[in-house]
Order: sequence, then C-alpha cells, then structure tokens
Amino acid sequence: MKKVLLLVVLVGAFISGFAQNGRPDKSFGVDGVVYTGLASIDIKIQPDGKIVSLSMIDPNNFASGYVLSRHYPSKKLDSTFGTNGEITVNDNRPSTCEILSNGKILVDSYFDSSYTISVSLKRYNANGTIDSTFGTNGQAVGPSNIYRYIPVAMFVLSSGKIVVGCYGSNSSTGFDSFGLI
Repeated sequence: MKKVLLLVVLVGAFISGFAQNGRPDKSFGVDGVVYTGLASIDIKIQPDGKIVSLSMIDPNNFASGYVLSRHYPSKKLDSTFGTNGEITVNDNRPSTCEILSNGKILVDSYFDSSYTISVSLKRYNANGTIDSTFGTNGQAVGPSNIYRYIPVAMFVLSSGKIVVGCYGSNSSTGFDSFGLI
C-alpha cells in the first residue's frame, strides 16, 4: 500500500503519514504523526524511503537559520546523517530542498544583505556533510544586483542545471514580480 506524507506548518510542527486510502497510517510515528518541534517547510522522500525534512529554526526571526533532518520511514532520526540525523545552519532562511540523482541534497535558502536578499544554494553529501566541490566551499550565491528576490521553487533539470523561481519586490510596488535564476 502506498503511503502519503502531509507536511503541516504550525507553532508545533509535525509530519503526518497517511495511507493511500487517506486514513492516518498508525505505523508512522505515534498514531501517524512525528512531532519535529520545528516549522517544517519542505519534505522529500529518498529512493530508499528515508524522509528528508527542511525546517525553519524560528519562523519569526528572518536570520534564524534552518535544520535539515533525515528520518527513517518509521520516524526515527537517521544517525548516519549530519549530527545525530540533523544539520543546523544558523544564517539563512530556508525555501526548498531537492534530492539529486546521486543522493546529494540541494537546499535553496536566502539571506538579507544590505537591503538586498540573496539566494543561496548549498549542497550536502548523502551523509549530511557539506559538498565542498559545489560552488565555493559547498555554497553558490545568486546575483546580488537583484533587489529583494525570495526563492520559492527549485528544479534540477536532467542536464544538472539548477533553476530557481523567485518572487521579488521593488520600493514602489511591493512584491509584484517573478523571476528565474
């Protein structure tokens, strides 16, 4: 039976498991729910069934950072990933993540720098360590000449190229445009 995961962002965030028939999957976590204590914003399933979750540390603090965690299908954190199943980054606000065909994980985030929001991509190895072969020490930063563009979607093309969809603002009209990087 196929299982479906639901990601809900609340004050006390959690991941819910649902069976294909739409009923809670009681074998997932406790009665179908894993409480993360973080504001989870994206979730992906690896080919081996492990669950990768991207969460904000503090949704009310722009620069609070993010936690990237990996769980076994049963709910338990995968201790072979990062530090005891988690990676904590204290400087960027997360947007999305992607599992690449080689098992590496790409995280799209952004940070505020002198009234300009910059897009940041970080790539992690399958074990949760930073992939120092990507960008500069594992991070690639988008163009800095774009005023306040916030990433909202990311796609990895079959060629390996990365497309980031952003919405942006200008001082006279607010958030009113969409761009691709």
